[in-house]
Amino acid sequence: MTRQTEQQRVTETLPEVESISPEAIAKAKAMIGMRLRTENFTRDASVGALLNFVNGIGDANPIFRDQEYAAYSKYGSIIGHPCAPYMRHWSGRTRWGLPGVHGFFAGNDWEFFR
Repeated sequence: MTRQTEQQRVTETLPEVESISPEAIAKAKAMIGMRLRTENFTRDASVGALLNFVNGIGDANPIFRDQEYAAYSKYGSIIGHPCAPYMRHWSGRTRWGLPGVHGFFAGNDWEFFR
């Protein structure tokens, strides 16, 4: 298969994408600072949930996954990954923003209370 034929085949199988209009950009900009309801994917910080998370993001650091290794650390046990709060909160949603275009994640703010 020639390169042009391959590119044509890929292009023909892509889903329809709506154009990015000035109105769509204005609607997306209006969402800046908006509080969006989060979805709970994980309800607890169990060892299994923490292991699933580090497996999912590909972090092989034994402090997050190996109980025997972590027992000798200053923590005495495995610990949650610094990004573990994202287990409960998925920010990079695609249903908001520009129709037919990949979702954008520009960041968020977290508050932690004792």
